[in-house]
Amino acid sequence: MDPAKSHLRDLLFGQMKGQILGTGIKLGVFEVVDTEPKPVEEIITTLDIDPNHGYRFLRALSHLGVVNEADGTFSLTSSGELLTEDHPHTFKDYFLLEVSQVNYSLWSQLPSLIEDGEQNTYVREFGEPLFDYLDSNPEVASLFNDAMESYSRLQGTEIQELLNDVEITEQSHICDIAGGYGYLLCNFLSTRGCHRRVLTP
Repeated sequence: MDPAKSHLRDLLFGQMKGQILGTGIKLGVFEVVDTEPKPVEEIITTLDIDPNHGYRFLRALSHLGVVNEADGTFSLTSSGELLTEDHPHTFKDYFLLEVSQVNYSLWSQLPSLIEDGEQNTYVREFGEPLFDYLDSNPEVASLFNDAMESYSRLQGTEIQELLNDVEITEQSHICDIAGGYGYLLCNFLSTRGCHRRVLTP
């Protein structure tokens, strides 16, 4: 296949891949499939899903690299483990927000945002600013808060790795802007001496 066509096709179907992974999370696939191979019949029975569609769906997840298929069994890959509930660096909640209907609706406003040069996506799509919309939609607010907490943990870990070799002994004041629950600040200071710190949610 022409590489240019293949590249565009991959971009075109990108959102479908996200929806497949999001569906896997919602169905509980990544909590049932283990790192050790498990028979497909056992997985389908535990999930209580249609055998035909369930098997085809598991194969789709295998194609995306989050589960392995071998001799009638499926097991989690290292990427699939990151979509489980109890993984310390789980992407689960952040992923669910990104593939949510609310998030997809916001993308429809991208052309007008670029034309007008304004950043008011929620006002355009839902008629009110982000946090006002969350106040009036508790289910979406819960999804958003869980995703932000998940992202904070992920981002905090990555930033911590970058800052491991940074010397801050001469700094007496550390401020974490929009730090949420303070995961980054707490992790950063846990291996260093006491400093005066400020956290702004």
